[in-house]
Amino acid sequence: METELIQRLLFSGLVVCWFLFFITFLYQALVPTHPGLRRSRSLLGSFLQILGFVVCIGIQRPVFVPLVNVSFFFQWFLGVISLALGFSGWWLIVRAHQYIRFKPPVRFEPAEPFRLVREGPYGVIRHPMIVGWFLLLFATGITVSSWTGFIMGIVFFVWGTYIHLIREEKILSDIFGQAFEQYRTDIPPFIPKL
Repeated sequence: METELIQRLLFSGLVVCWFLFFITFLYQALVPTHPGLRRSRSLLGSFLQILGFVVCIGIQRPVFVPLVNVSFFFQWFLGVISLALGFSGWWLIVRAHQYIRFKPPVRFEPAEPFRLVREGPYGVIRHPMIVGWFLLLFATGITVSSWTGFIMGIVFFVWGTYIHLIREEKILSDIFGQAFEQYRTDIPPFIPKL
């Protein structure tokens, strides 16, 4: 009974996380994207990233059964970590979009002319939106996925991200030249420097 309660609370928190992500995604879809950014999208990379989420959500374990059979305390701990990762991922995506697409206060127009953003989350990691999506994927895997779906989802997502980033970083290098190369040298792609 206690295990089922933990899993129900986790699932409810994950649903809220996905709802916030969906609302954020719809809101951001209304904001115009700079033509230079539109070129950086890789259809295959995006497809594989989405496939990672579909596999992670689609290959589920039995409902309200924990991913690992551990003590009650550790299940709560895993639940807190899962929700923290999910909400952190959503927040990172929102903050990253605020720096590249929105004028404060949020309006439906580009923030300014196309420029290399080095502020906010982009001053710590080069790809905060991808890290945010990965955190949301990881939280989803911990909460609802089977081990097979969890691992396959991560593999597809990482593969799609690799394809996507090769194209994106080449385009950014072409547009910004030496400034982007210096940025690439200074700022790590996914994990902040300590």
